[in-house]
Amino acid sequence: MCGAEFSTRSNRTNRFCSSTCYNKRLSEHDKICKNCGITFRPKAKSAGLFCSKACYFEDCGKRQKEKFAKLREGKPQKESLEEKRARMKAVSEEKKSINTIRRRHEIAVRLNLFRIHKNVKKVSELLSEKTNTTRWFLRDSPAYLRYIDGHNSWRARELLYGMTSKKYRLESHFCEDLHRIIQAAGYPATREKTIDGKTDRRIDLVAAHIFGTYGIEAKNTNKAQKADQCLGQAVIKCHVMGYIPVCAFPSDCMPDAVFMHVARDMGVRIVNELTICNELFGGVET
Repeated sequence: MCGAEFSTRSNRTNRFCSSTCYNKRLSEHDKICKNCGITFRPKAKSAGLFCSKACYFEDCGKRQKEKFAKLREGKPQKESLEEKRARMKAVSEEKKSINTIRRRHEIAVRLNLFRIHKNVKKVSELLSEKTNTTRWFLRDSPAYLRYIDGHNSWRARELLYGMTSKKYRLESHFCEDLHRIIQAAGYPATREKTIDGKTDRRIDLVAAHIFGTYGIEAKNTNKAQKADQCLGQAVIKCHVMGYIPVCAFPSDCMPDAVFMHVARDMGVRIVNELTICNELFGGVET
């Protein structure tokens, strides 16, 4: 650059005597700006790509836009709210179908083992699970229910004495039927309503009417202990919430006359799935 002689180390090859001469190497030649395309002579300590800072920042902005454009091309367009709801509904239905098939398979496995061994505990041991879990899977199987009803079990004895409903095996099935009947009559009803925020106690069914709100406690058996429990729960829970207490029993296992008399004296109404609309709303049962 300057033509001066200088010394350097034997293991290095230096072509410039100083950093000043090194930086002047670019300023000796004209360059073309990468952004605007004009010819310019770069300054010392410059890379010589742009004629000014404005061109440098403008070029950076262009490169960023191109980068984001390429990223957007690879991504799908944002779906609308209706499309998202339809997609989520399809996914939910698919999961529900898969879970239904899986549950039927699990019930079938346990039912076949139960037919062989005739013992729920033995089936649970073979599957390495709790006995209550095995019963939970088998409780919705008609074949299992027919088997235990036909053998000497506690339910068979209660059915023999007329203490348990033949129409509703589970209390939840009875509550669901009452809920359906009330809604079919045109009255709002709510299942499993919490009585307050300080406890986990819940009322089986709450139905609203112009005369007031009914708190319904349901049992699928008229066994003395269960019936008394139903009466006490209806009185206590409805007193807390200010509802009209109601006890519901299936039509094929209504409580005895003593229970009915005491319930009327306490102001508790006794209904079943056939008389609930007439007793509570004065309508015709459908």
